[in-house]
This record gives sequence, C-alpha cells and structure tokens, in this order.
Amino acid sequence: MGGAGGRALGYVLFAWLLLDASLLWPTSALFLLIALAFGILLTTVALTLEELSFHVYPRTRHLFELFLTGVVENFGYRQINVVWRLIGMWQWLRGAQSSWGAMKRKGMESAPSVAQAASSASLKHTGR
Repeated sequence: MGGAGGRALGYVLFAWLLLDASLLWPTSALFLLIALAFGILLTTVALTLEELSFHVYPRTRHLFELFLTGVVENFGYRQINVVWRLIGMWQWLRGAQSSWGAMKRKGMESAPSVAQAASSASLKHTGR
C-alpha cells in the first residue's frame, strides 16, 4: 500500500505503538530523526542537482530560502498533505463531483491595451 494511504497507516501505527509502549522511546526518536533527515537530504540533493544543471536562481539568498523551505516542509506540511490526499481519495471513491467553480476575470476589461497606451503616449509626445 503506497501513497497517502500507506503514509497515513504508518503515522497511525507509529503513534499507536508508541502509546501502547510496544516501541522503545529512544529507538523511536532515532527512527523519527533518521526519517526526517532522509526527507531533508532528498530535497537538498534535488535542489543542488537542479542548481548545478540549470542555474535558475541568480542570488544566493534564493537558494538559501529554498533549502530552508526544504527543511521546514518536513515538519507539518507533508503530514497535512497526507490528510488532503486522503480527503480527495475519499471524495473520489464516493463519486463526489467537484469543480473549481466559476472563475470570472477581474481587472482586465477596464484597462487599456498595450497598443492603445503606446499610441496615446506617442500622440501626446508628438503634440497631436
């Protein structure tokens, strides 16, 4: 069982075994630290390979922020992402219809086009 279901089952079993005292606290803490370190390592290696290959980020600050995000995402975001995926799978299994809803554009209708703005600027410049 992989994906969201497998992760959720792992989280539940881990918590249950800890509370049931079936797992030793020091061993469990070490396992948790290794799992977190592995997640951080994968993100760091992926970012490093991307930067070495494509040089997308012009400033060192951008890379630092990405690496920091790669560390922080392991503490809460991945777990809440599992919950969202389980909710989505449940809705799919039930056959619930979902949609993004109507998306009406705003702000583009009243603004002049680039061509209109350029022509009015040139008319003002030439004095016509």
